[in-house]
Amino acid sequence: MLIPFTSSLSKIGGDFSGGLNVGMRGSGIFVAYSYRPSDTFGYGVEMRFFDLRASDEIVVYDYYTGTYKTKNQISLVMLPLLANVTYYPFVGKIANNFSPFVRLKGGPLIVLDGDEDINNYFDRWSKPKTHVTMGGNIEFGVLFRMQGNVSFAVGLGYDIFPMPEMIDGRKDYNGLIIEFTFLR
Repeated sequence: MLIPFTSSLSKIGGDFSGGLNVGMRGSGIFVAYSYRPSDTFGYGVEMRFFDLRASDEIVVYDYYTGTYKTKNQISLVMLPLLANVTYYPFVGKIANNFSPFVRLKGGPLIVLDGDEDINNYFDRWSKPKTHVTMGGNIEFGVLFRMQGNVSFAVGLGYDIFPMPEMIDGRKDYNGLIIEFTFLR
């Protein structure tokens, strides 16, 4: 019977994970699967649901109607499906339960653009314009190993999301992003 080598900083094998993304252009959630064939390299896939916001979006109170309204609103959702490659450069060199990493991601982006001129939420999203493009991300982060086969990772990345045409006043939705990941 073969027993795979497992260091104190890494687990060789596959992990399902999920988490939160908070960025300059919006926020969202993601699910991912990653596989580590060795201590220093890994690869996987990630699918995000990313809700984008305008940089000058603001909620204001209308005294005449007694309701809140959003000004400069965009209705834009991205669904990136990104393949990734991860490198852990300091495995065996740090004597703790954390492991820094560098991750490159790339793949297709499905962009759903709702009609901002319609106030009703369901009508706005009943027939969104759909665009497909390619995008990517580079991320630097730290994986924290904990007891009970649970891990937590924090990463700082940069999304590269070019649009196929001008969408809601922008040709790209590039920007910094912080990723919080929970692995089991």
